[in-house]
Order: sequence, then structure tokens, then C-alpha cells
Amino acid sequence: MVQQPVTGLEAKCQVCEGSPAIPLRFLSHQGMIVLYRQIRYRGTFCRDCGRSVFRTVMNRTLLVGWWGLISLFLNIYAILVNLVGWARLRGLAEPVRMSGKTPLDPGRPVFLRPGFWVTAAAVAIIVGVAATQSARNDIRTFSAADRHLIGTCLENVGGTGVQGADCAGPHSGKIVSLSHDREGCPVDHVSISLDDGAYACSDPKQ
Repeated sequence: MVQQPVTGLEAKCQVCEGSPAIPLRFLSHQGMIVLYRQIRYRGTFCRDCGRSVFRTVMNRTLLVGWWGLISLFLNIYAILVNLVGWARLRGLAEPVRMSGKTPLDPGRPVFLRPGFWVTAAAVAIIVGVAATQSARNDIRTFSAADRHLIGTCLENVGGTGVQGADCAGPHSGKIVSLSHDREGCPVDHVSISLDDGAYACSDPKQ
């Protein structure tokens, strides 16, 4: 879109020539795993035409902007840029058109478009998985005997069994947490299989 000259209160929308109109910028981001593409939309728009551009760009950004690690962060930036433009549009009065040109169709609101629901579903899944994992490793889900092991120093650290040692003397690690699966322990800790199927996570640096 080509930006039209803006002259204060006489600025007109570059699409329908309605007034008032203001210069706006929107970003459309597309993630492609490793690569990405950003399209910048700059122009002078009235409230109605600007709203149409915002909704179209925002829907596309929410729908295809997340696919890639770099895109994850760039897409958040694009969304913020678009929201700033949307906030500016909300302050505009209803446009007056003397030219008879037809404005852009605003279409459905963003929350009624696919991009919004794809993003909402992805966020819900991520939050749900995180909450489930957090609840699963809640200390209250382990037996009292397992919880009692936390803080125990170990004489040696092997794949199974717990041999306690005096923390003031030589020892090879300390149990600092519990997990329901081996992968639940931090990568620099040693996972120790317990009799009930749980795992004790030993920190060899303590």
C-alpha cells in the first residue's frame, strides 16, 4: 500500500477518501520453521478502512505467524504493532465521505476468525500441559516415605537404591527433588529409581 500525503486535519483515507484519517502501520508475519516473512502495511486510513486492514492482517498473523522459534518472538512484536494501530483507530470519529468511493469491508471481528481460534487453542494446550506436568510433580502426589528422602545425602549414586550418608562427611550427592519419571529430573542431576516407581533426583554438586 502506498502512503498518501497527510496534511493535518485535512488528511483523507487513501482508499475511500473519507475523513478523519490517520497514518497507520500494520505488520503481517509468516513463520516458516527456519525462515520467516514480514509484510508491512503503511497508509492513511479512516476508521472503517483501517479496521478492515487491521482485521485481515491480524488474522493472518495469528494463523501463520507462530511456526518457528524466531517467529515466535517476532510474531509477538507484530501483534503488538497491530494492537497499537487498532487502539489509534478506536479514537477516530465516524468518517465523512464526499467522493462516493466505497470503503473497505471491515468483515468479521478478529475473535470470530480462524487465526484467533488457532492461537487460543495453542495457548490452551500449552497451559494445560504445563499445568498437568506441574500438578503431576507436586510434592503432595508422592508418598510420605519418598518425601522424607528429600535432603538426604548419598554415600554413592547409582541407578537404583538409596544409601544414606552423613551430609557433613564425604558423600556423592543430595536428593533435592522427586519425579514420577526418569526424564523429570534436571539434566545435571542423577535419577534414582525408588521401590514404588518414583524417582529421586540427586544433585551431585551438593
